[in-house]
Amino acid sequence: MKQRLNLTDCTDKILLRSFYSRPTLTVAKELIGCVLINATKELFLSGKIVEVEAYLGTDDPASHATQGRTPRTEHQWEEAGHLYVYLIYGMYHCVNIVTERKGLAGCVLLRALEPLSGMEKMRIRRNFPKTDIALCNGPGKLSQSLGISRDHNRMDVTRGPIYVIKPNISSDFQISTSGRIGLTIGEKLPYRYFIKDNPFVSCQKMVSK
Repeated sequence: MKQRLNLTDCTDKILLRSFYSRPTLTVAKELIGCVLINATKELFLSGKIVEVEAYLGTDDPASHATQGRTPRTEHQWEEAGHLYVYLIYGMYHCVNIVTERKGLAGCVLLRALEPLSGMEKMRIRRNFPKTDIALCNGPGKLSQSLGISRDHNRMDVTRGPIYVIKPNISSDFQISTSGRIGLTIGEKLPYRYFIKDNPFVSCQKMVSK
C-alpha cells in the first residue's frame, strides 16, 4: 500500500540550513522527493519536488553568479537556505534556493512540483488548466500556483512560511539527469535532476540517463 504524506503538522521536518550549506549538485539531487510548502493563516499549498536544475556559481557559464556580485545576485554568496527569486520574460517568476557555504555562490532552481494540497487555489491562480499536471510543471507555473514572487526574494526557507520538508516515508522513484532547459550556454551540462516517468515533470522529451 502506498504511504500517504501527512502535511498538516510537519514543521519538525523542515530542512535545516546544514542541508543547503553543501555542494550544489548534492543539494539538488537530494531535494528530489522533498515537499515545498507555502503555509499562511489562510492557505496551505504544497507539492512534491519532481524536477530541479543546479547552478554552480562563478564556474558555471549559465549561472547569474558569473556576472559577479550585483544587487540582484549578491545573496547567492551569503548564507544558504534563502530564496533567490527573479523574473524572466517580464512575467514569470523563477524560484531558487541558495546553496553552498557562505562565500561560495550556488543555487538550485525548482522546475516542477507534483501538487499535494491546495489544488483548488492553484487552479484559480492558473486559470483552470485542462489537467492538474499543468499546475506546477514548469518554474513559472509552480511560482504562480504557490503564490511566490519577488516579494519572497531572500526569504529564509529554514523558518517559513515557505519551507521544504523531507517526508519520513520510503522513496520508490528513480532519479534521472539531463542537460538544462532553455539555455543557450552551458545547456549540455547534466545538472538537471528529475523523477523518471513522473507525469508532472516539465519536459518529457529531454534526453536523460
